[in-house]
Amino acid sequence: MTAPVGLNLDERPGPDGFSVKVYANAKDNPKPVPIRAGVLEILMFDGSFFGRTNVPPPLKTWSFTAEQLRSCEFTSRIGTGYDLVLSWGLDRPAQHLITVAARYTSPEQEILTSRPSSVTVIDK
Repeated sequence: MTAPVGLNLDERPGPDGFSVKVYANAKDNPKPVPIRAGVLEILMFDGSFFGRTNVPPPLKTWSFTAEQLRSCEFTSRIGTGYDLVLSWGLDRPAQHLITVAARYTSPEQEILTSRPSSVTVIDK
């Protein structure tokens, strides 16, 4: 997962969403591969994990089936990825930072989670 970027997605000033690129790796392929089964979730947390020993519940979660991801799929020199632009709607963060992570659940219910990445989204 690349670092998320805060975005203003409506006509009102200030961010109300973010974009993130997600790449799926397979142990038998050095390049990112397409997701053709399972579910990809993007988890948004209010604040940063830095210095914390416990992980809070996500403020918002977006879920995408493999079929839904096809509309966000792109191919680059490094491989296949997914460019996602996500609005948090009414789940506005209270902190000036959000932390974003990707979680993939395979059809066999194996779960893989990316490292979390934080981005400033609200000026305080």
